[in-house]
Amino acid sequence: MGDEQKTIEELEAQLNALREENKKLNETIAWMHDLIWEMIQKQKS
Repeated sequence: MGDEQKTIEELEAQLNALREENKKLNETIAWMHDLIWEMIQKQKS
């Protein structure tokens, strides 16, 4: 049971790290989208 519990805790830690990384990547994508949109608008005017 001890090894299984340790494995579960390690997997939960990895899952949390991946969720945090995914959040940061999504924020970066949103920032890039906004920046590109702003640059396109400036080019048109």
